[in-house]
Amino acid sequence: ASDTANKDLSIGYGVRGYPTLKIITNHGTSVRNYKGPRHAEGIVSYLKTQTGPPSKEITSKEFGTTFVDEYKNVIVGVFPNFDSEEYTNFTAVADEMRSEYVFMHTSDATFLPLKDVALVPPAVRLFKEFDNGFSDTKEFYVEALKDFVEE
Repeated sequence: ASDTANKDLSIGYGVRGYPTLKIITNHGTSVRNYKGPRHAEGIVSYLKTQTGPPSKEITSKEFGTTFVDEYKNVIVGVFPNFDSEEYTNFTAVADEMRSEYVFMHTSDATFLPLKDVALVPPAVRLFKEFDNGFSDTKEFYVEALKDFVEE
């Protein structure tokens, strides 16, 4: 949008300079700053990661181990079923933070790499490259999950 021709639009979305890219989802109710590469192929690749479900399901031990090893820092929710309030809150946070973090979920904790500490669902494990390699939480309020991911 041109700042002169679409001033209200620019102000409404907080555009302060050009070029500015925004990711707008949920019929305009969710707006995120674009944080990906600035070349055509990179933009397309990045936007593909931003479409579809915000969290991908881990369906096997091999996939879980490979994915965690590949991304190093990944947030995995483990749920007994996917129709709970905990899962709904997890996916809401994943949708909001997907441009900065990788989210996965599973119903089977044995699909995750062993870290010498059993994970009893519902729970969220943040796999990371520092400290002891992971952190866990059982807090599922949206703000508590966001704080956990950002710490």
